[in-house]
Amino acid sequence: MSPSHRSSYPQTAAVTLAVTLILAVIAVIAPTAPPAAAAGNGFGATVDVRNLDPVPVRMWGVSGQNPAETQTASLDVLVWDFAQSGNRMFVGGAFLNVQESKNATPIPQPYVAAFDVDTGEWIDSWTPQIDRAVYSLDVLPNGSLLVGGEFETVNGQPRQGVVALDPVTGAIDPSFPVAVERPWSTLRAVVREVSVFGSDIYLVGNFSHVNNGALGTRTRVYKAARVGTDASIDTAWKPQVTGSGVWGVDADPGRNEVHLAGFFSAVNGEAGTGHFHTVDGTTGATVPGKIELPRNYPQSQPEMFDVVYGDDRLFVIGEQHIVQVLDPADHAMLGFHTTGMQGTQFAASGFFAGGAFQVGEHIGDVVIAGCHCTYSERNGWINHFSSFDQERTRHRLVMAYDASTGELVDEFMPDIHSPRDGTFAVGSDSNGCLYIGGDFHVGGVDAGLSRWLGGFAKLCGGEPPVAGELLAPGSTWRYEDSGTDLGTAWRDPAFDDAAWASGPGELGFGDGDEGTVLTAGSPTYYARTSFDFTGPAPSSLDLRLKADDGAIVYLNGVEVLRDNLPDGTVTHGMTAIDWRGGADEDFRPFTVSASALVEGTNVLAVEVHNVWAGNADLSLDVALGVSDAPPPAVDEPLIALGSTWRHTDSSAGAEPAGWPLAVPAAAAEGPAQFGFGEGDEATALVAGQETYYFSHDFTVVDARAIPALELTTLIDDGAVVYLNGTEIHRYNMPDGPIAWNTRPSQWVGNSEEIARAVTVPAAALVDGANTIAVEVHNFWPGNPDLSFDLRLDEAADGGAEAGNL
Repeated sequence: MSPSHRSSYPQTAAVTLAVTLILAVIAVIAPTAPPAAAAGNGFGATVDVRNLDPVPVRMWGVSGQNPAETQTASLDVLVWDFAQSGNRMFVGGAFLNVQESKNATPIPQPYVAAFDVDTGEWIDSWTPQIDRAVYSLDVLPNGSLLVGGEFETVNGQPRQGVVALDPVTGAIDPSFPVAVERPWSTLRAVVREVSVFGSDIYLVGNFSHVNNGALGTRTRVYKAARVGTDASIDTAWKPQVTGSGVWGVDADPGRNEVHLAGFFSAVNGEAGTGHFHTVDGTTGATVPGKIELPRNYPQSQPEMFDVVYGDDRLFVIGEQHIVQVLDPADHAMLGFHTTGMQGTQFAASGFFAGGAFQVGEHIGDVVIAGCHCTYSERNGWINHFSSFDQERTRHRLVMAYDASTGELVDEFMPDIHSPRDGTFAVGSDSNGCLYIGGDFHVGGVDAGLSRWLGGFAKLCGGEPPVAGELLAPGSTWRYEDSGTDLGTAWRDPAFDDAAWASGPGELGFGDGDEGTVLTAGSPTYYARTSFDFTGPAPSSLDLRLKADDGAIVYLNGVEVLRDNLPDGTVTHGMTAIDWRGGADEDFRPFTVSASALVEGTNVLAVEVHNVWAGNADLSLDVALGVSDAPPPAVDEPLIALGSTWRHTDSSAGAEPAGWPLAVPAAAAEGPAQFGFGEGDEATALVAGQETYYFSHDFTVVDARAIPALELTTLIDDGAVVYLNGTEIHRYNMPDGPIAWNTRPSQWVGNSEEIARAVTVPAAALVDGANTIAVEVHNFWPGNPDLSFDLRLDEAADGGAEAGNL
């Protein structure tokens, strides 16, 4: 693990004084002062992983690799670590070049490079020359960059395994003349991790000696060493690690313990200490009373890549596909997380995909762990399992766990992709951005953006929370876009949506501004999200809805808003009343009832309906906040969509008796929508007729108080509407008298089969009983489809412009 949490460690007054003195000495001898903007590695900055934009920002990257220059050639890892000093983010790895974009010309800058923290631009004035791979970075108290790897020369000078570089010039810092050796092997000495803790530096890897070139001292060690920031070698702390190398190190200052993880077979010659062990912080001796680390798959690959001390929790990271969360007091296992593993038990029952965890970092209030688990789901298995809640989720490649409880942070799901090896590096900067490195090549795929990544991704925060905000725009939703009719159970807050895909808003397709791209071609899409609420109940809720074309919003299973959709029973095939485009596709404000809001977790469920299944675009996003406004009054229409109508047709070769006052009382009745050929009819009519007739009765108390009416109709192909026998609207019909067999002016296709609203005169309206009568004409008797529904309201503005009379 890189030193992502130094600022949280308590220090005694003596240590603080020592660090102050060392800082003063190094400031005198360091060749160049670090940049004025905040020396230090930046890992102490707060990163709100729950509010990061999952799509990485655009910035330079790295590229190219020479497998001969690394002893881990089987891993195609470009980026191994990050560290910030001043306003520069340093990236180390096995890369050969820096690169501005996917199609840009690679620029040689091997193994370590610097990028501007604010702009993401490569800093071309910082070009140290290192001959082989870099595995770890940290920052010394004087701002110099501490580099560990398997290199042998730096800037043309012999410097094996570890070096300190000036963060401005790239020159070797002479105040830290430390190197490592491996004289009894034909393989190169390797430093897998450098970690600065106050005035101490831990070096771990595969080496047998650590040297101070300036003093000429050479000390025998066993794959782990501790040196001072003044380059002195601690000869008292000497754990004896045997076998292969140490890959991860972390310290628990409160207990004076140091944790080691890696590929080694034993520590201090004791049984059961391979791959993970805890030693005394003063001597390196084994700490007694610790439970041996259990193996979930003991037959093979017992290696542990990293270890992280959280908030009194210990995270052991590695094979087989597991993060174990331990009690640091005795190493009792408190829980675990797995990826790519079948079953829900600790003992592995089989694997369906890659998934070994390879790195961990303690950043803020979370521990972030990365793996080469590249699939959200494979072979019918959902990737991530947590023993803390016994749930499988679609998290992949990098996960955040609560540092004090060990539980998964569900909201953190970066939209980044790796071809194979996944995550090997995690870091953060002083702007609150998170860096994730390894072999990443593209980001934003889930959002339809396909943003090139050069080995690593940078994620930054979204908009800060607004006071009273319950749900921000762009929040993460679970969604179902397969075109399946889900009925009504999906609205219930207890509905299990764990198998649904998830992604940030806006959801949709066709506009290019989507956070998550849905599959086109369905009339209806379903989405669910949750939020927490505490405090006094508000009078109402402010709901901002982006819905193209129509939507129904449910709060804890209760409908709170219906926008641009018919009244009555909702069906999967129901289409929006009207097509939306331009400014109408943006957020629109509504005040809705807060009566369904509960203390604690609330579930918001939304179904969005297209104007027709083949429409080219669709959008959905929601913002929700508390409001002091009074709850909205319920405005009932005179006739609602989906109402019951009497109906008949022209099969007798004439209009019905008494037309256009009403359909005879003995005629059949049924609910709208009426028609045939579409599959969304509530009442199916018999096809093959020229014209179909409908009438509906309604009551008005004071007709004089209604100067105009708003008429919303869904008509295929043409129609004439009468109020108490007086024509008030004609759609797609020729001028002049209308007979039972008059043809519409033109055929109406799918894109025109939408509901339209017009303002019509109310002069024919009377006190008491009134009747709307509608004749719907087919373009020709053999036409394969026909549709009818109607809503009648008092005109909102009292306007009296008649529509298409």
